[in-house]
Amino acid sequence: MNAAERRREPVLKTLFKRAFYWTCLYAGPMWIRNTWLRSRRRTRCTVLLYHRVNNISSDNLTTSERRFIEHMEVLRQHYPVLGLSEAVAALRTGRYLGPNVVVITFDDGYADNHDVAAPILEHFGLPATFFVTAGLIGTTRRFDHDAASPHRFANLTWEQIRSLAARGFEIGSHGLSHRNLARCPREEAQAEIVQSRAILSEKLGTPPRSFAYPFGGPRDITSEVLDDIRAAGFDLVASAYGGVNMGRLDPGNVLRVGISDTFDVLAFRAKIEGIALQNIWSRMTGRGAWRDSRNAAEAGLAPPPDPRRSREVA
Repeated sequence: MNAAERRREPVLKTLFKRAFYWTCLYAGPMWIRNTWLRSRRRTRCTVLLYHRVNNISSDNLTTSERRFIEHMEVLRQHYPVLGLSEAVAALRTGRYLGPNVVVITFDDGYADNHDVAAPILEHFGLPATFFVTAGLIGTTRRFDHDAASPHRFANLTWEQIRSLAARGFEIGSHGLSHRNLARCPREEAQAEIVQSRAILSEKLGTPPRSFAYPFGGPRDITSEVLDDIRAAGFDLVASAYGGVNMGRLDPGNVLRVGISDTFDVLAFRAKIEGIALQNIWSRMTGRGAWRDSRNAAEAGLAPPPDPRRSREVA
């Protein structure tokens, strides 16, 4: 749902959603669920996926500065926030970190990640990982998914990326040119992976450990490409079709949920707690979870994940 659609949402539907979320969050259900998780020593790890933070555009890839501040305030007040590598290292062995932990990530490599998002993250003392498209850094090239936008979004520069790394933020690869690795010849996909890592290693002085699929739906992830990513030296791979990492985390498929300006404070907490109505509908019907991926939403490429493999819990 984009911002315009959200504005047209019927008032009764909006009120119902808010009442439902408030009841779940503050009237007992989530306390009961989280108490059960504590007793079982199981951790839910929600990896948030942002793209842009600015006050210029209103779309499903953008979070306004005000809304982003609200989100970070919620995280600081209610959830432990870990760096991606730290969370994966702990959860791949099943280590208990509490009932809910959160990780913050960004995809693509927009300049507002440095200019707007990073200072807010620093203000709240929160870590984040920025997955950058190595071949577009320092250029004026537009992402294909921005071609129809009336706005021009600046890409990160290498100076900005080095600044982010020096300030303790993790830098990962989002490929070389944001190609769909499952829909190009394998040798070209290998070049996208290997060259992106080589460029980041040269520019930053240390090889990146993490990789996020450009287009991260189920059909965009193949076992062959995953083998190539691991062979290139990455030990952590993130998808983008929704879902929460429950218990032991799979470093070859770190599930992430897309976040944008449409998430007010209640909806944001509902998403983290796994009680967003869209999540519930997806689990009941096996439909709709792919909408968490902006890539699938743009191209209609990814089918809904198999509900039998879902890692979300009520």
